[in-house]
Amino acid sequence: MRSKEIEMYMPSYLYDSKNLLVCVLDADGQILHGGELFKSFFSLPKFPLFTSFYSLTQDSQKSYFEDIMLEVMGSPYEIFSAVQYYPRGNVQWEFSLLKNNDGDFLGIMGIGTVRKESDSNILATTENIRPEKDIHFQLDQNWEIIHLNDAAEAFFGGNRHGLLNQKVWQVFPNSKIYEYALEFKKVKEDKRERIFEDFIPELGRWYQIHIDPRLEHLDIFFKDTSEVQLLENELSRLGYSLDAVLNGSEEAMILLSHDLRVLRFNPKAVEQIAIFLDKEIRVGDKFLQNLLPGIEQKILGQLESIISGHEICFEKEIGAIGNPNNRLFQHRIFPVRDNTGKLIGFVYANRDVHENRDLVVKLSKDYHNLREIAYQQFLELRSPLSSILGLLELLDKEQLDKENQKYLSYIRILADELDQIIRKNSQKINDSLH
Repeated sequence: MRSKEIEMYMPSYLYDSKNLLVCVLDADGQILHGGELFKSFFSLPKFPLFTSFYSLTQDSQKSYFEDIMLEVMGSPYEIFSAVQYYPRGNVQWEFSLLKNNDGDFLGIMGIGTVRKESDSNILATTENIRPEKDIHFQLDQNWEIIHLNDAAEAFFGGNRHGLLNQKVWQVFPNSKIYEYALEFKKVKEDKRERIFEDFIPELGRWYQIHIDPRLEHLDIFFKDTSEVQLLENELSRLGYSLDAVLNGSEEAMILLSHDLRVLRFNPKAVEQIAIFLDKEIRVGDKFLQNLLPGIEQKILGQLESIISGHEICFEKEIGAIGNPNNRLFQHRIFPVRDNTGKLIGFVYANRDVHENRDLVVKLSKDYHNLREIAYQQFLELRSPLSSILGLLELLDKEQLDKENQKYLSYIRILADELDQIIRKNSQKINDSLH
């Protein structure tokens, strides 16, 4: 019964995918469903029921993936990323809950892509971290390094095997390690994640430092945020601060890195994401996973142009198709360049133009009404005037005495003047409406 529900509620492009590793696990990590590529990659039998997903991981990763599954169960609306090392290649996983229309739990859905680059023991990370780029190392209870990725090896400036089992303060390339040590100890004692930013002069880079407590160790990530600092420096050079620009804007704004990940955002963007997507936007999120409903096709259709550094601007309603409460927004994505012209990021901004559209509609109606009035006025005034002018032509002036002929000539002059006034007014109205 469960397998039929999984097939029913999993998107068909995932269920039948030949390019992605797709699986569904129960709360204990047992495999309920595995796609063809998943079974082929892990050399599993055709029906791998009751096989534990954890049996496919290295012993050093097992406890981490168990923690990940607990986090998924506790956060039903979030997606958690992880990197699994496997002899045939690293697997970039994204785990989330699979539910039916009633919200009942069907399983934990995993979607994986195979990465060919080798790394002896890349572990999983939070969704704000890019494990293939960001510095990642682990410390055991004795503050010794028990794992590090390629980026961390370059960061420490040593050989991997020479760095393993070394105390972190003996190899860290900055005297601030003793300040960081206080943060490490606090996280270890409180068992709560800690995130802060700092500048490392020796490297000339800014980093956002994530310290994540685990059962047996600390996961530590150094995320390079120099791009954000560069943008702030450029704005400062122009006399602005990044926060002032974002928070002072009438538009919802999201600052993006060159690979379209979220760097900063303002309160209006937070509010929109919460209202229209029922989620919380976070630094490090993929922008394409935070597209407002209704603009996905437009953005994806112009993605190549955006990445190439071209500005795009369009108007589109936000919300479900056909919803009468939808409002019209103007959407813009424009590139940000440094003073040398190098592309360093993007800004997505939108603003509500629904009232502007209503005003245009009203003006359009007024325009048509005014034209109708002008036309009716011209016809209604011209018609009796034409009759008067016609009757004046029919009068036999020879039968009138001189006094009446004089009055008749006055009437003729006044009627002609009135005719010219009507024509001029009608022409002025027509000219103003074009």
